[in-house]
Amino acid sequence: MGQVIIKDSQHVFSINKINKKNNEILFLMDFDITEKQKYQKIKELSSGVFNCVRIDEILIDGQITTTIFKKMEESSLSVFDITTLNSNVMFELGYAIALNLPIMIISSNANIKLPFNISGLQCIFFNIESGMEELVKKISKKANINNH
Repeated sequence: MGQVIIKDSQHVFSINKINKKNNEILFLMDFDITEKQKYQKIKELSSGVFNCVRIDEILIDGQITTTIFKKMEESSLSVFDITTLNSNVMFELGYAIALNLPIMIISSNANIKLPFNISGLQCIFFNIESGMEELVKKISKKANINNH
């Protein structure tokens, strides 16, 4: 277990890097109704395979950013839905990349123009109408959860 310390003018984050094997998958995405419906479908399809978590389902004690960072550290995998290119999701993705945390990038918009700084990373594109089951299988495989 290593420790990473990140400092800025107002905060100090001390993160114990733990290679935790659990079946919790953290989903970071926009909170609009379409994205919430997409998340609910993934949650339904993955029931019994892995535990889906979104930050709005977690009791926040203190600063939300600290809770998100801690949850990313604890989860088997953090899935970043960049369909809407939400700035908060992009910030959290950058944080996870900087700490070399296990990530998966997804989008239901095959025509999205990926920002330059993540254009070299794999992004799983899927169809909301017909590709959700396959997406759940890919998430399970990426997190090394072999129940699906």
